[in-house]
Amino acid sequence: MALTRPAMIRTMWLAAAFACLLPVAHGQETTEDGKFFVVGSVRNWNGCVNCAAKSNCGCDDKGGKGVTDGGLEVGPGAADTAPAYDPGLLSGRFSAYGGGDSVMPSMIGDFFSNGLFFDSVNGNLSVANGGGDRRFKFNEHMSAIPMDRVFFTYNHFHNALVDINGVTRDLDRYLFGIEKSFLDELWSVEFRAPVVNGIGAAQDLQTGTRDLEFGNVALAIKRRVIRTDNLVASMGLGIVFPTGDDAELFETRFNGQAPVATYENESVHLLPFFGLYHTPTDRLFHQFFTQLDFDTSGNAFNSIGSTALGIAPGTGVLQDPTLLFMDYSVGYWLMRGQGIGCVTGIAPMIELHYSTTLQDQDIGNTGTFVDNFRTDVLNLTAGLLVEMGSQTYMQVAGVAPLRTEFDKQFDAEVNFYLIRRY
Repeated sequence: MALTRPAMIRTMWLAAAFACLLPVAHGQETTEDGKFFVVGSVRNWNGCVNCAAKSNCGCDDKGGKGVTDGGLEVGPGAADTAPAYDPGLLSGRFSAYGGGDSVMPSMIGDFFSNGLFFDSVNGNLSVANGGGDRRFKFNEHMSAIPMDRVFFTYNHFHNALVDINGVTRDLDRYLFGIEKSFLDELWSVEFRAPVVNGIGAAQDLQTGTRDLEFGNVALAIKRRVIRTDNLVASMGLGIVFPTGDDAELFETRFNGQAPVATYENESVHLLPFFGLYHTPTDRLFHQFFTQLDFDTSGNAFNSIGSTALGIAPGTGVLQDPTLLFMDYSVGYWLMRGQGIGCVTGIAPMIELHYSTTLQDQDIGNTGTFVDNFRTDVLNLTAGLLVEMGSQTYMQVAGVAPLRTEFDKQFDAEVNFYLIRRY
């Protein structure tokens, strides 16, 4: 049986995500002077990460002493067991502050997507699972290096949703996250929990529609696969769990409140991702992330129908289309390592974000939902990174959509991010 294009892409991404999580026994990483050390065992060969720090490596005065890796000689010359590699020796170019506790700038982000609408006489009504914030993007506020951090993000999306009365509503997302690295910052695991102030998951024509909702939580595992003196790359897999409420529409009839339509929140989503961070100079940095979002099972819906709302009856299971994200960010340190109060670094950043559906939305033939088909979203983000010492920084940014109609998910966005290393 021939694979379709989306199926081929899905297969390749899942295979890559699985492969990147396997232990690497003989992977090589490059040191500052071009020599390599072994991933996992992290021993150096014919030259140290920083030969000025002779007490931290196996170099002699000429930097030419070889070392061993678990009993196997990996460089020329006589060898003794070398000490473990210190990540702080290469971190100076990744942060204004430098040192082992430095914070690498994260991607700011842009993303909001509801992506599904009830077809109604009041317009296209947002399906409000978890307050209307239905899809997840791990590329946002993501760093290519595994690290220990706690963080908080706030996103305000202007005119992002449409409630049961056909009124356009804003959405505010509050997200709390924690990441923990292990195995010498080769791996990390991350947890994110959003709270959304958008439209209520349960809406009625005669009652208020805005409400505070708990969204879908997400878990991710990330592995560093490349690290040189000015480049880091990582791959990982995110999993989004359906912890938000089902979306429900009601109308008040002579015998009380009656259900019109229900869209359940029950599908687990898989999000393989890849990130690359590069510092061409001590001040200039840029990064690229790409991610897919697979709906593993779809969500059931049941519509009794409503004459007042003009919603057609129907029942079935809807599969969300696979999403592809590509994000590029560039920044420049205007100030590095200089103190203005608690501020040690300032860098403006600009980003371009593209997201697209890899197949049309399958809404069946019930007429309950709007034919959304394919979307191609392009957003521009501009922001400022402020670093405060070696362990804390914040980002503030604005986002402007560059497309129209279904490719425009909101009118404008304000974005705030605060991180604390531990």
